Amino acid sequence: MPRLKADIELVCQGPEWAPPGEKNLAYQAAKLLLNSYGVWADIKITLTKNIPAGSGLGSASSDAAATLIGLNQYMEFGLPNRQLAKLARQLGSDVAFFLDGPLAQCSGKGEKIKKLAKKFNFLALLILPDVSVSTKKVYANYRHNRPLYEKLNTPINSYIQKNRFDLVSEMCANMLETSCFSLYKELAELKAKIETLGIGPLCLSGSGSAM
Repeated sequence: MPRLKADIELVCQGPEWAPPGEKNLAYQAAKLLLNSYGVWADIKITLTKNIPAGSGLGSASSDAAATLIGLNQYMEFGLPNRQLAKLARQLGSDVAFFLDGPLAQCSGKGEKIKKLAKKFNFLALLILPDVSVSTKKVYANYRHNRPLYEKLNTPINSYIQKNRFDLVSEMCANMLETSCFSLYKELAELKAKIETLGIGPLCLSGSGSAM
């Protein structure tokens, strides 16, 4: 009988933990791409995990995007980014961002992406607490503050149009911070301690825990 599915093997290595097998977003990305185009192939993916999971740095999402890009090239599908982006949205709201970075303005749930060709030269200190944050829990705990959103959104859009990304970074705006810190109080305490050292502006990355 003909085989009805692809055989995907995922090998995870590197300094950071990654979920195994079908629980991994890279595995899911490979399966989605192959199944979407009716291709049954034996694929082995080696994932070198360098970005910590639960850090708010797009660890799993960037893995998924890299898998779509790499497999598209390896299998010679020749799919443009706009088609890969349709698949990416099925995997997660921010996966498509990593298809065409490094700088973009995202709206909606993160799936509406406007690439920014402007350059922004800066140095940043990345703080990685030994805390793994559940993105699902942070979003479930989030309560939207419309007045605050409008207060932040208007100047941010204006600064982007003027190519003043330095002013955007100085605003240090992340509306998920309140939700994250209410669930992970140790992160709120850490931020407060760091700010007493005069380091700043200090902003939570994504849903946390990196700052």
